[in-house]
Amino acid sequence: MTTKQQPLGTPFTAASTADEVLDGIDLSGTNVVVTGGHTGLGLETTRALAEAGASVTVGCRNPDRAAALAGVERVEVAGLDLLDPASIDAFAHRYLGSRRPLHILINTPGSWRARCSGTPAATSPSSPPTTSATSN
Repeated sequence: MTTKQQPLGTPFTAASTADEVLDGIDLSGTNVVVTGGHTGLGLETTRALAEAGASVTVGCRNPDRAAALAGVERVEVAGLDLLDPASIDAFAHRYLGSRRPLHILINTPGSWRARCSGTPAATSPSSPPTTSATSN
């Protein structure tokens, strides 16, 4: 069965900002996880959600590189390398240990460098063999 796509009927366009989309929405009491929320589209997403009242946990491979989030209220940064199963497990256990419900999960676009034999990125035996990976 084939269904023809239909417009959603939204007042927003490709030029709309996150602030415009969230205008008038109160996300107080909402818990959000944003992967890669410390740079690019993820940073804008994190900032807008926090300004709307959400509590945001940002998962990033290197938390030391999340300086752009310093001082942003209701945002915490946690280590999360999506190519390392042990890192994913540790992130999940920490979040579950907080006993907060997860209301929204946003996986922002990202890219990873190739994992070539002998490079530091290839040292984890549990990591999948990857020559390149991106998400859009």
